[in-house]
Amino acid sequence: PEGSKVGVVVEREGKTLDFILTREPIKITSVKWYLGEMKGVAGKVGVIRIKNFSGTTAETVKSAMMELKEKGASKWVLDLRGNPGGLLPGGVDTASLFLEEDKPVVFVVNKNGVVDAQKTLTKGIDLDAPLVVLV
Repeated sequence: PEGSKVGVVVEREGKTLDFILTREPIKITSVKWYLGEMKGVAGKVGVIRIKNFSGTTAETVKSAMMELKEKGASKWVLDLRGNPGGLLPGGVDTASLFLEEDKPVVFVVNKNGVVDAQKTLTKGIDLDAPLVVLV
């Protein structure tokens, strides 16, 4: 439980070391962002790197976009390189930020051949800005 203490004994270079650690939650950030300028590109570029999709990815990306827009971003790079996937709703909700409402994002086919189309539920927040997706 958070705040509880745990003792850890480590052997290093023949010496035994005792440590008392206090447990805290580990926050894993799956989204990082920065404002960049690129050669041959007029204006500032908002770069958003997504390591994997979770239940909070879309909200984090939305916040990142708002912050970058305030700093002058007028173009976007969405970097998904090395992204193994994650939670499907997180991916669909994130795609919704860049697409029109009611657009298909992914089709899921179950073992019986039944197709489930996952669509965007809302309109994206910056549809007119240029977007590059790195995969």
